[in-house]
Amino acid sequence: MADKEPMQVQVAFDTLQAEDEPWLMSCFVPPDDFSRMVRDRSIAVFGRPGAGKSALCAILAQYARKSGRLVVPWQPVPDITGDLPDSHTAHVQQILDRCGMAILEYLAQQSEGSEFWTAMPTWVRRTLNWFAHAFVLGDLMVRVGPLLDEVEGLPGSGALKETLAMPLGGDLFPRHNVRIVVRELIKTLRRLGLEGLWVLVDPLAPAGENRADLVQAIHHFFSTLPFFEQEGFTYKWFLPAWSEQEVLQATGIERRRLDPLYLAWKPEKLRSIVEARLDLATGGDLSRIADLCDIPTLINWLEKVGGDLPREWLDQVRPLVEFYLDHPDKAPVDEKTWFKLRQDHPPRLLLDQQNQRVFVGGREIPLEEVSPQVYGLLKYLYNHAGRVVSRAELYYRVYLGQETIPRGPADEGYLSPPEYAGSIDTALWRLRRTIEPDPNNPVLLRTLRGHGVRLERRW
Repeated sequence: MADKEPMQVQVAFDTLQAEDEPWLMSCFVPPDDFSRMVRDRSIAVFGRPGAGKSALCAILAQYARKSGRLVVPWQPVPDITGDLPDSHTAHVQQILDRCGMAILEYLAQQSEGSEFWTAMPTWVRRTLNWFAHAFVLGDLMVRVGPLLDEVEGLPGSGALKETLAMPLGGDLFPRHNVRIVVRELIKTLRRLGLEGLWVLVDPLAPAGENRADLVQAIHHFFSTLPFFEQEGFTYKWFLPAWSEQEVLQATGIERRRLDPLYLAWKPEKLRSIVEARLDLATGGDLSRIADLCDIPTLINWLEKVGGDLPREWLDQVRPLVEFYLDHPDKAPVDEKTWFKLRQDHPPRLLLDQQNQRVFVGGREIPLEEVSPQVYGLLKYLYNHAGRVVSRAELYYRVYLGQETIPRGPADEGYLSPPEYAGSIDTALWRLRRTIEPDPNNPVLLRTLRGHGVRLERRW
């Protein structure tokens, strides 16, 4: 067995959430455009849910810190108001507030403590002190209180306390002139030994949970971007794929220092992502997917179910890894076991009924050739997922649109099962051909002989 830390053995497939993966750097596989992403140039990275935006954001934060950039995490908050004069928006307030807090957090991390602070020229100390008091929103001491508690007794508390205790004079620069403020801030950061400042706009930000709020944040961003388009001040946005057109249509993007990039993964990269985590999860015992499960069709399954999304590839491999780790002999997963694991852990199924879009795992299912009746069948089963639905219910409620199901020949409209079974069976066959990754071995639309069908919905 390779020499791995024991604490790393089973974590790599636990959550699939970058914010819960402090070890992410140890198995990170860079996307194709990574060299462009780490430049001191603003970017907007687009990607579908599960494409790895959170992971990339976390990696860029680590890269920035190691390369001497101040990291400023920012989550746009809609509909806040403030007291900056003239035409400056709440959007500008939020950015400057986050910069102020990031500076104080940076000072608190200095191992030299007070010596680091006193070694700085007076103009540097005065500028940082003024900036924190001028742009950190709310009560500064209340905002900094948790940070002071966190570093109490550590060397960094000295630099932070010295900053806050310094007497505050008048305004050093006009607060309303953001370009001047940003220019002076960058100059001061460079005197601290930093190369610049990266604002990382978290893909899990509150604004990202609501389309209208995110669209508003995008347009606010471009309306205020000229204030921040200065050397040393860099934005890294991580945005859902659907917002790409909003960004490209935003006023003046062609004149701005912001490159749009799309987070897309090729199959060979996705295999590398899985295998890097596999190596971590097994403590170095396994480093190839084939070592875990040498079934010829496994990779085809992963490509079909996972699409181009790392999260879905990892999600499908996770039950195999768990089985391997729990197996006393640490034997590779055989075909019979894999088929059982597929049924117990089917790919996620999502039906976007508003836009009539279907997703199975990381793949969108084209519906252009699906008949209205088959789509209606899917919609009904989706809304009743997990419940066994009889063929009679499907025929009368979906095909005929009736509220009630006739119970016998005496009821109006009654048909015997053989009279409609062919139509329903054909529709179910077509639905399986549409949504099942392997229609001959269904895992989403299951038949319970003598009872009906059940749609598995794991989302």
